[in-house]
Amino acid sequence: MAVALRRESPAPDRPRRPAIRRVDGRRVDGRRVEGRRPGRASVGAPKLTVVPARRRAAGFVATLSFLIVGLMLGAAVLHTMLAERQMHIDRLERSVAAAEDRFDVLRRQRAELRSPTRLATEARNLGMVPASVTEFVDVDPHTIAMAIAATGQPSTDGVRIQRAEPLDQFVLVKRVTNEAP
Repeated sequence: MAVALRRESPAPDRPRRPAIRRVDGRRVDGRRVEGRRPGRASVGAPKLTVVPARRRAAGFVATLSFLIVGLMLGAAVLHTMLAERQMHIDRLERSVAAAEDRFDVLRRQRAELRSPTRLATEARNLGMVPASVTEFVDVDPHTIAMAIAATGQPSTDGVRIQRAEPLDQFVLVKRVTNEAP
């Protein structure tokens, strides 16, 4: 059979407080009364009243609402600016695509105009005939230097003028234009 144990003495670490009772709305702690003594009127004591606590919640809600509305307006302005910039980028991309298409058309036309077949056809239409013998003209380097000096455009690309056989000149020209001989 189990017996319930009950603690009779207070815990040693905290002292026991005397019982508090109230008499006529005043606290009495066993020995003395706190507050005014009955029968004695206090002449200069101000009358104290309970003041309701300030309402901070309304101000907080108003500030928070203002902040949220400001952030939403800022987000709307930012979104509008982004949309305008994107429209500008789209216009630029369309103009670049149109310029690339135009470049491709012009490059195709240039290739057609420079093709040897078209040049031969145009030459025949003008009454030219293919040469039966090919001759290369040898130009004196002094004459080339005089022509360069007269035009005022010295060679700055590092190309040297040298005597070479006609077929060697053909290979040099093809090498410069990156075409196979």
